[in-house]
Amino acid sequence: MTFTVDNVSIDHNHVTTVFAAGQIGNGSETGFAAEEALNAPTNGQAVVQPVNAALQATGKSGSLTFRFVPTSNPSSATSLTAQYGTSPASTALTGGTYEIIVSDGTTTLFDSGPQGIALPSSNGGNVFQVAAIDAGSSNQSKYGSSIAVLLMDDKGQNTPLYNLQH
Repeated sequence: MTFTVDNVSIDHNHVTTVFAAGQIGNGSETGFAAEEALNAPTNGQAVVQPVNAALQATGKSGSLTFRFVPTSNPSSATSLTAQYGTSPASTALTGGTYEIIVSDGTTTLFDSGPQGIALPSSNGGNVFQVAAIDAGSSNQSKYGSSIAVLLMDDKGQNTPLYNLQH
């Protein structure tokens, strides 16, 4: 049994991540690639690309809204929307600490917590894919959310984020 994700482009100076979901053999498998240019942002900024890889939470036609809320100024949040299985545009954020909130348009599915996440990161990463993924049943019970978030940076570091833990 094999599973293939077609049309995956791996380009020089880009982060390319392949996401897969479902079960091989029962027809529920699906996959897609998300790609982000490694162009360094203005000094002190961070580039973020939201990725919706939460198939169970949104379905193939669903979208998620990612809100990046500066802990120093919550009224100046930046919102980005990602359809399942697409590689949406990114945006630059002013360097700082951000609470990351993911919703399906009406319901908050994930909140990183009020302590926030430093962007750019302490390891020097400044280009990020922020991917919502389906949480396993044990993590759903433990953290009270149907999704978790992976923070993947241009330095090769992947940080799992769980609901209300940061």
